[in-house]
Amino acid sequence: MVDGEIKEERRTVLDAAGVHVTCYRDARRSNRKLSERPRRRRYKYPGSGSHPPRSRRRLDDTADLRLFRARPHTRKYGMAAGAGKAKTAGGGVPALGWWLMAVGAVRIGLTWSGFFRPAALGAATFGVAPMTGVHGRTFGVWTLLSCTLCFLCAFDLGNRPLYAATFMSFVYAYAHFLVEYLVYNTTTAANLGTYAVVAVTSIVWMLLQWNSHAPRNAKQH
Repeated sequence: MVDGEIKEERRTVLDAAGVHVTCYRDARRSNRKLSERPRRRRYKYPGSGSHPPRSRRRLDDTADLRLFRARPHTRKYGMAAGAGKAKTAGGGVPALGWWLMAVGAVRIGLTWSGFFRPAALGAATFGVAPMTGVHGRTFGVWTLLSCTLCFLCAFDLGNRPLYAATFMSFVYAYAHFLVEYLVYNTTTAANLGTYAVVAVTSIVWMLLQWNSHAPRNAKQH
C-alpha cells in the first residue's frame, strides 16, 4: 500500500450487550502493512476473566470505540463470595455439634467397656441379664459405629443423609432398650431412664433443627 492511499478497515468488536458488531472506518495508512504491525498487549487479571478493569481498559486507535460501554469489572463479586465462605467456615461448631461430640465421647467409654469389661458393662446397662464376652464385644462394635456417626455429623450438620443416619441411630438404640425393658425384662427402669436422658434429648433436639443446618440452595427448593 502506497503512502496516502485510503483503505477501508473492518473490525469486529463486542458491544455492551455482548453482541459482536462490525465497525468500518476509512483510514490513511503508511507503506507499512497492517498485518506487520505489532499486536497490542492483552491484559490478564486474576478473577476478572479476559477483561481488564475499566480503569485500565485500552481502546484500539484503529477504530473509534468510545461509544461502546466497557463490561463492568466482576472481580469484586468474587472477593465478596470468598469473604462469605470464610465467614461461614469460621462461625464455629453449633451447640448441637458440641452435644453430639459429648455423646460420642461417652460412647467411646462404653466401647472400651464392651471390649475389655463386659461384666461391668452388663451391670451398668442391663442390670438383670448377665453379659457374656461375645455380647459385650457386639455391643462395643455397635457403640463404636454410633460414636463415629456422632463425630462425623457434629462437623457436617448440613449433610442430610449423615444427619438422618445419626438421628436414626438414637432412635434404634433407645427402641432396643425400651423393648428389653417392656418385653424381655432384662433391664431396669433406672437404666432406661439414664438412656432416656441422652437418647430422647438428642432425638428432640435433632428434630427441632432438622432443616436449620441445611445448605441455603437446598432450603430454596
